[in-house]
Amino acid sequence: MTNIFPLQLTGTIIGSTANTITVQTDDGAIDTFRTENAQDLTAGGMEYGDYVCVTFHPSKSKSSNIYTAIKVQDA
Repeated sequence: MTNIFPLQLTGTIIGSTANTITVQTDDGAIDTFRTENAQDLTAGGMEYGDYVCVTFHPSKSKSSNIYTAIKVQDA
């Protein structure tokens, strides 16, 4: 059995809804995260253009291309 520890991703918020943010990493990858239960440690409240670090646990994400964020903080 393989343990999957929480991962971190750093990038710029390029989109958001009431419960999600979409982040583009420095290498151009785009990922979307559910944020409704995430700890928000950002100064600006996860706004468009913010450079953030998202902590997420892949195994706790649903079977989709949207991950569940555990924590979002300024990078």
